[in-house]
Amino acid sequence: MHTGIIHVLITLVFQATILRDMEKFAGWWRIGFIYMASGIGGTMLSGILIPYQPEVGASGALYGILASLIVEVVVNWKIYKSPVMELGKLLLLVIFLFLVGLLPWIDNFAHIGGFLFGFLTAFVVLPHINFSEEDRIAKLVVQIACGVLAVVLFG
Repeated sequence: MHTGIIHVLITLVFQATILRDMEKFAGWWRIGFIYMASGIGGTMLSGILIPYQPEVGASGALYGILASLIVEVVVNWKIYKSPVMELGKLLLLVIFLFLVGLLPWIDNFAHIGGFLFGFLTAFVVLPHINFSEEDRIAKLVVQIACGVLAVVLFG
């Protein structure tokens, strides 16, 4: 359910561009899992914090995909030519979108919840490139911590 044609078009453009590229990179089941967990997490946070306000759209799930892009840059930092620039661009986009979420009738709590759960689940399910044994162990510790935190927050 969406609030109008513009809302549907924004969602569809995001899904046809960024989501499609992420599926090519990580596979449909990983991105589908992140998308669903982010959508559920965003809806849960919104329902807890503002229980009597209706919510429509998939924006929590879309913010989760944005968070997974940030995780992908952080985890695979060494393979980027200029990772600081890539991370900076993504963070500016996310900050801009969170600021847009401050407009009336936009549920920023769903965006925050979707972003948080997308961030946590992306650390768990996205593929990692290990550059050394220490790197592998560090990434495994982060994966376990994020997985446990996501389960605790869902529970």
